[in-house]
Amino acid sequence: MRRIGLIVAAALAVLGGCGSDPGGGGRPGGGEGARAFIDCFKVPGYRALKPPAGQESLFALEAKRQGYPNTPVNINEGSASFASVFLIFFEDEDKAKNALDQLGRETAGDFPPQQRGPAVIGYPYADDKRKTERAVNGCL
Repeated sequence: MRRIGLIVAAALAVLGGCGSDPGGGGRPGGGEGARAFIDCFKVPGYRALKPPAGQESLFALEAKRQGYPNTPVNINEGSASFASVFLIFFEDEDKAKNALDQLGRETAGDFPPQQRGPAVIGYPYADDKRKTERAVNGCL
């Protein structure tokens, strides 16, 4: 009986690190976090990618201009060249919060940007949010 308890405890410890932290604490930021997100994200009809220069979100561009290094990720639907969802990975949770506080929490889209750990997420359209939010949250 004790052996079963140890196996269950070990399994729970392993599973505890698999997307169960709603605040994103301990998740990697910056380029490492962006790469991990791109590798993780799977939604039929959508793809996550590092955008070419100039196709980052305005938030990512302005954050860099204001001294907040970041790594942007766009989620595009199908072969579209414009993003359906924007993610901006900062070095850590505090830098993401500071950038969001300084640059504002307003958006030109349907939803204000939100923070999950070291990432800031922008959902311009309700339909894309509905289709991708579960996978986005699972990969952060």
